Amino acid sequence: MANRDKQAVTKAHLIQVLSSRHGLGRQDSRKLVNDVISVIVESIQQGKTVKIAHLGTWTSTPRPERVAKDPRTGEALVMPADRRLKHAISHTLKEAVRQSGQ
Repeated sequence: MANRDKQAVTKAHLIQVLSSRHGLGRQDSRKLVNDVISVIVESIQQGKTVKIAHLGTWTSTPRPERVAKDPRTGEALVMPADRRLKHAISHTLKEAVRQSGQ
């Protein structure tokens, strides 16, 4: 697990890359990344589907209230209604990963 964390692309890394590739200041890059994330989150919260070409699609679907059992006691529990986030990876991204051999 620790090896994977060393290879993780973080928000700070995205800010640094945008700053160097596009000649933006760090603050401008930070605002840009934060705005993109905010638009995505707000759109999903509003029930909209977010599609980003070559990356994937995110949707939020309602999940009704349901009855579940506590595995330790067997007691019936009422699970409240909530929303589930679904993510579908784009075919382009899948193919790019496959072709990279990693």
